[in-house]
Amino acid sequence: MHNCKNYLRKQVINNIYMALLINTAATLLAGGASLPEWIRGCCTAFTINTTASILLPVEEVSSWFGKKICKARSGTFYDVVMQAIMTNLVYVTIISFCMAVLNTGINKTTLPEWWTTYPLLLVTGIVGSVLWAELMRGCHRK
Repeated sequence: MHNCKNYLRKQVINNIYMALLINTAATLLAGGASLPEWIRGCCTAFTINTTASILLPVEEVSSWFGKKICKARSGTFYDVVMQAIMTNLVYVTIISFCMAVLNTGINKTTLPEWWTTYPLLLVTGIVGSVLWAELMRGCHRK
């Protein structure tokens, strides 16, 4: 049970971090928002990300991608980057598209509007994930 508790704690902290990161980047790309709108966006992004992390085996797929497809040795910086790419391809796609639908509805402009920010959000997510993973790895070494 102790490992499960630690895993859940880690997931919640990671999901809060990613929601803050992606929602802040999306808000800035959209030209800003009021504080209540930004908070609502963070809460929505956290809920979407947490739901996706419960339903999808992203950690396992990312690990498989890093080690089997990219031939990264476990624990190396290359492994961290490859796993961050796969993880963010899933989560940033889900979060940003859901947020676009919630903010604009489903219509003929939804996909083009989403696509205007998606590549930058994806890069932001990958870089943010790598920095977060390295920070956490450094904390565990001490």
